[in-house]
Amino acid sequence: MKPILGTQINPAQLLSHKLIAGWVFNERAGIYCKDISENNNRAQFYSGHYPVWQKEGLDFGVINDSQITIESPNIPNIGTGQYTIFTKINYIRNNFSGLFNFYDGLQQYNPSWGINDSYKMYIYDSSWEGYSTSILDTGIVTLAWVRQGIGTGQVKLYINGILDAQITHSDSINKPTKLDIGSDGYKTTSGTFDGVMHCLYLYNRALSDIEIKQLHIDPYSMFRQTPIWMFDYTSGGGSTIAAMQYYKNILQKAMQ
Repeated sequence: MKPILGTQINPAQLLSHKLIAGWVFNERAGIYCKDISENNNRAQFYSGHYPVWQKEGLDFGVINDSQITIESPNIPNIGTGQYTIFTKINYIRNNFSGLFNFYDGLQQYNPSWGINDSYKMYIYDSSWEGYSTSILDTGIVTLAWVRQGIGTGQVKLYINGILDAQITHSDSINKPTKLDIGSDGYKTTSGTFDGVMHCLYLYNRALSDIEIKQLHIDPYSMFRQTPIWMFDYTSGGGSTIAAMQYYKNILQKAMQ
């Protein structure tokens, strides 16, 4: 179940470890999307190309070329090290293209980009380097790209929590100067995602098979459980105003 706005992640939960950026798209209104990590990578709707809020997330397919952007992101240099990108999407239209893009000032890096006409999933980073032969049915899907090893490592593609394809990969992902979500960075109709994105997470480590499976089952398991509060408005001072302040203090302490 998607967490309510303001719910914090649990730092003791393993899936919170080395989460360097993440968005759950639970704002339901406005032009900003909060980063659930500690790096404050707030995403903003790209000028004039606004996705549409849905209950389950952001719909990038209603308006052509819609996307959101993080300018000057607070993300470390990944280089040839490990990373994981995880997303849960719902695509119901014909085009499935750009999901996420790094830009380092010189070159686009799209480790989670693209399909061909048969809906075969490619792994793209500077050049076409491999693809899965799986045909993705329309509907809700979780995807994860995991780069293991240092230097020339393996990039693995997981579909619905199951390893589907892998390639040898050596390109470096430098510290990005900009991130695009819902686009391959070129801002063209053919390079934008046509569907609903529920969440998107970026890790500075390679998640294990078990962790990928856990995210597929419950992408929001790293969040604190939200307590259910029953209010007695006569408590904490004998008046409604005093009682509201009393419970406000309790809630603030619980969220710390």
